[in-house]
Formats: sequence, structure tokens, C-alpha cells
Amino acid sequence: MSLQSFSEADEKQQLILGTAAFGQAYGISNSKTQMPDQEIRPLLEFCLRNKINTLDTAQDYGNSEIRLGEIGVEKFLVITKIFCNDNYKKGDMERKVRFSLKRLRIEKCYGVLIHNGETLEGPLGDLLAIELRALVELGLTEKVGFSTYDPKEADITLSRFRLDIVQTPMSLFDRRVVEGGFIDKWRLKKIEIHLRSVFLQGLLLKDPKAALKNPDSAPLEECAKYKNICRSKKINPLDGCLSYVFKNAPGARVVVGPISAQEMKQISEFRMIEVSAEKEVMPPWNSKFDPRNWH
Repeated sequence: MSLQSFSEADEKQQLILGTAAFGQAYGISNSKTQMPDQEIRPLLEFCLRNKINTLDTAQDYGNSEIRLGEIGVEKFLVITKIFCNDNYKKGDMERKVRFSLKRLRIEKCYGVLIHNGETLEGPLGDLLAIELRALVELGLTEKVGFSTYDPKEADITLSRFRLDIVQTPMSLFDRRVVEGGFIDKWRLKKIEIHLRSVFLQGLLLKDPKAALKNPDSAPLEECAKYKNICRSKKINPLDGCLSYVFKNAPGARVVVGPISAQEMKQISEFRMIEVSAEKEVMPPWNSKFDPRNWH
């Protein structure tokens, strides 16, 4: 793999701080417990000092919303995600969002997303879309959208409903959103694109075998090849991950989930490099690259 210096760019403002680990054990770096306050506070302070002012949370992230509200996030743009199941009834969206706002101790969100975005393609889709848009009219959020695991299905949803934000995976190992032409298509529609799992929950950066409940289900061999190539070329694996995403998804926001201010500093100081398309670096997509299949 030939990786060469690409350019110096400040992408800090495109970063979004993911807070799943604030309320539950999440990711390979934090497999046993949720983050303590003594790590969360410095992390939030670092973000504000460095113009990283958007947070991504969810009602399903344990007590993440509660902890954020107790610490204080009024200086941030807050995005939360709402899970909608088969028991959903008319009016639940507003009730759920008001519940989140109370826990977060803020008056308005920047964004509210349907956490399980596939429900928009089910029998509840029309009702959910209407009630999402009503949140904007009520002044409870600035934008609405959904989170998805499948960019192709997301594109169908975005063709049906007027939504502002889509959150989808993208990484060196998951290039579906780029190769399907969805980045350019959604940008033309002025849809705000949020990309997550850029490090495959840390697999592309660390050696996590002991932290995984079912190592055989994860792409450990492919990740090891990538890290070995980076090591041989004296490249930081983090630089390769973020450079691919920012170069191939211009204008998109990137959700990252550091568990300390030091990790956030390393992410925010990444170096843009040129990433080759060798199969060892970017293997063909398969289901092993979907974190849902690792358990």
C-alpha cells in the first residue's frame, strides 16, 4: 500500500461526539463499564475548546441522556435518537422527545432521529414521518431524520419522505454509501449526512480479541492486515480511516466515540493522507463488517 501525505486540513468542525459509552459499555475500548464523570467532563471541555460542538446520543444509550443533562450540554448542538417499536401510538413521538429534553435539561434539540430507521419503510412509516416533521413545527428540534445500517434502504426512505439527516455506516471496509453513489445524491438533495463506525468500533485501530464475546464473528484477520500495512509504512491507522471518509464524503459529518479527552485529541489531530484501494486495505464488503453480527 502506498500512502502519501495528502493535505493539511482542519476537519474538526465536521466531527460529532458520539456518547454511547456515556451510558453503557460500548465499543472494544470500553467493554466492561460506562465512562466515569472524571473522563466525560474533560472530554466535553476539550470538544468545546476545539469547536467540536455537536453531540450524538439516544434514549437507548442507558443513562447517557441523564448524565449529559447533569453535566450540562446547553453549549452543544444535541442530536438524540428515538426507538419506535410495534407498540408505537399516535403522539408518542412528541412524548418521547419531551422526555429526552427533560433528561438532557435543554429546551430544543438540533436533531431528532428514528433510531431504527427501517420502521419508516413499515406500516408506521407515514405516521412517523408526519410526527417527526411536527417536532420542527413545535420548536422541539431543528432537524429530523433517521439512523440506518443499509444505505440502499436509506435511499428508498429518503425518496419517500422529506427528512433532513441520515446517519449511516462508512469505513474502509464499508464503502456501500460511496460506491452506491448515495453521498453525491443526498448532497444534491441538501440532506445532512452523518457517518458512523468509521473505525469499526475500534477494530481498525486496536487489537481487541479479548474484548469480543465472539471473536470468530468479527473481521479480525482483515483488520490485522490493515494495521500491519500501516505499521510497515509507518502510518497511523487512524489517519487512513478518517482520510478515506473525509476525502470520499466531502461535507459529511463524522460521528466518533472516544472514551477520553486524549483519544478525542488524537482523532481531531489526524493527518490527511492518500489511501490506496488495495484489497488488503479495502476488502470487498461482507456481513462480517457489520457490528451487529459480532455477538
